[in-house]
Amino acid sequence: MLASALENESTTQSGNLIGLNTVYDGTSKRPVVGSDTPFNPQNEDGRSYGPISVQKAMNSSVNSVFAQMIVDVTLKPRPRRPRSPSAYRTRTSPSAPPSASAP
Repeated sequence: MLASALENESTTQSGNLIGLNTVYDGTSKRPVVGSDTPFNPQNEDGRSYGPISVQKAMNSSVNSVFAQMIVDVTLKPRPRRPRSPSAYRTRTSPSAPPSASAP
């Protein structure tokens, strides 16, 4: 989920860009905000961490953070930024034979 959040430049529901330093509420059994399905996951060790960065949450398996992140990332699709024209060019192998001209 974190890889998707980083790749797609996802934001929290308050509009903050999700990254390793983003702070979430790491309270165990905290209800996930914004989900159509009520969900309040317990953290791996059952401990409540309070405000915690994504990096620390990953290191400690703080499930409440990633359950919220799932909703944040999937709640609202973000329009993708247009890619530069060079991103659409096809690459050819240097050893590829030149194409034959039509007679």
